[in-house]
Amino acid sequence: MSGRSGLDAVDAVDALGAVDAIVLAGGRGSRLGGASKARLTVGGRRLVDRVTDAAAEVGARRVVVAGPDAGSARDVDLRHVVDDPPFGGPLAGLAAALPETDAPVVLLLACDLPFADEALRGLLAALEAAPGADGAVLHDAEGRAQWLLGAYRREAIAAGIERLGDVRDLPARALLEPLTLVAVPATGHAALDVDRWRDLARASVLAGVGSAVAPPSRPHPSTTPGGPAVAESTNAPLPPEALDDWVAALAERLGLRRDDVPVGAVLDLARDVAHGVARPAAPLSTFIVGLAAGRSGDLEGATRIAAELAAEWAER
Repeated sequence: MSGRSGLDAVDAVDALGAVDAIVLAGGRGSRLGGASKARLTVGGRRLVDRVTDAAAEVGARRVVVAGPDAGSARDVDLRHVVDDPPFGGPLAGLAAALPETDAPVVLLLACDLPFADEALRGLLAALEAAPGADGAVLHDAEGRAQWLLGAYRREAIAAGIERLGDVRDLPARALLEPLTLVAVPATGHAALDVDRWRDLARASVLAGVGSAVAPPSRPHPSTTPGGPAVAESTNAPLPPEALDDWVAALAERLGLRRDDVPVGAVLDLARDVAHGVARPAAPLSTFIVGLAAGRSGDLEGATRIAAELAAEWAER
């Protein structure tokens, strides 16, 4: 992190009146084998702390962390909420945290953005320059909106949550896409999020603290203090290269070639369905796509159709 506020951020906050921040830290970390993203470290600091500090550095007067792990930040009113029941998705965390804020502008941030500080000044400045907009949202290099890296007017968020009613398991875009938003192109590494172990390794390299990050080793029940219950709770995910080994082994067992399995396309489809429809729909959708591809021989076409349908459902 840069460690400086920047006159543009100070001026923008002054013009906007006041800014609070909500950090969403309640995800399952499914692509990390269930590891808590908030507790992972980059540059010797937990991800949740990097994000809360970034919000404080640009002038947020209050930071609310939604999830099981509270963050830490200096010189800021730091609060902590938990959505009930847990793992209800980003909007459930947002709905739980929003009542703890009262500033007219809210920074909405996922906890897995180690370089969020590179974007916050630009987001606030863009919103200040567009008084008729409901918010400003970062767009990555491919032009995709990063909904959980934005500055939004609180009243627009509150009205949207009221309109949706039950927000559990809804994707963030269901609330935010209908708003009038300013697109802010990402610069540097602001859009880098930690979804997989290789993302954490890359972030650590960019932060200048190493060339690789390995997930924690799997404890054995017979050697773990506390017995099997502790071993189960600390069961660690495999590194990315182990995923490739598993795919190769399973493909061979089923009489397929490793190259027959488009891992990236399948994971991208699962992500799109989880974000656009619901998380439990992801494994079901990949199974259905595989079944359809087996009958038609057109995996690329089946994947494209499923991704398009997921996008349509996200807009419902």
